[in-house]
Amino acid sequence: MEINKKINLLLVDDSEDHLFLTKSKLESEDPNLLVIMSNTVDKAISFLEQNDIDCIVSDYEMSPGMNGIEFYKEIKRRGINKPFIFLTGQGNEEIAREAFLNGVDDYFTKDVGFAYFTKLINAVRNAVRKSHTLRSLEYTKIFNRNIVNNMFEGFSVQDQTGRVLAWSAQLEQISGLALGDVSGKFIWQIFKGIGADLQSIFKDAVKTMTRTDLFITFDEAFKQGQNHNFPARVVPFSDEDNNVLGTILLTFEPTKIIK
Repeated sequence: MEINKKINLLLVDDSEDHLFLTKSKLESEDPNLLVIMSNTVDKAISFLEQNDIDCIVSDYEMSPGMNGIEFYKEIKRRGINKPFIFLTGQGNEEIAREAFLNGVDDYFTKDVGFAYFTKLINAVRNAVRKSHTLRSLEYTKIFNRNIVNNMFEGFSVQDQTGRVLAWSAQLEQISGLALGDVSGKFIWQIFKGIGADLQSIFKDAVKTMTRTDLFITFDEAFKQGQNHNFPARVVPFSDEDNNVLGTILLTFEPTKIIK
């Protein structure tokens, strides 16, 4: 998702002063943010069931009714899966971390400084971009294993920054590394290019929408006692509007390189 696309953000907080302040700051710093306010969880849930939004930012301490964690669990129970960022007051960091471990995309301690709002905007953008990436992968059926298993030795999927989102069963068998071991790591922390700068190749793929063929091997720190060298292809992928969402790394057996 491109930064210049509009993002609809639902902001939930029982403090109307904080609602209006945050809305004003976010929209003034990023004109592509449209902030919808809700001062109760019940209103927020009702809105979410009738409207499509890109991201939710919610306070923890809210009254009456649910707190922020309970709100998050309730919308998940109702099948509402949207990027969720959690706000907490001073002293509630442990609660926020618990929510983060349970699936919340990010959390922040409330502040009113310029840096705080900038970081919050960046977190919203990143969470929405990741959500769009995963949704695009689902829509385009990139994970159709019946095809992938017969064409490639393995594959991984990275977001725009090069961090791993998906890791095929073949790569798990070859490397001994499960998705949980590599998820969120930069792909060039796992592989290295043979005679090539892998980090530059991935960044160029996102920037120029070009694919690159090369040979790769597992980085020394991640080798499982074996030296695997693979022909590989780095392929950018995009959504229906041709916005680059990330890259796919395909690894081949030498006899299966496709021109």
